[in-house]
Amino acid sequence: MKRPSATLTKQRIARQLSRRTGISNQVASNVMDALVDMVTDHLGAGGRVEIANFLTLRVERTGQLHLNSEDFKQIGFAP
Repeated sequence: MKRPSATLTKQRIARQLSRRTGISNQVASNVMDALVDMVTDHLGAGGRVEIANFLTLRVERTGQLHLNSEDFKQIGFAP
């Protein structure tokens, strides 16, 4: 399998979504923002996110603090 040349960011995903579906870049960006918000809210409430045959996300409450390195916003959860 060929290694990708760059990180697949939210912005890159939105551009590819726009190209592959024919929706505008703005609509694709709005979809990505809504998706990230939904996943974040669901995980924050203790839920699990699963896309069959692709990925599963869940939060383990370890009591560790995790920070978003871009803006140092707290994204971790207390036990």
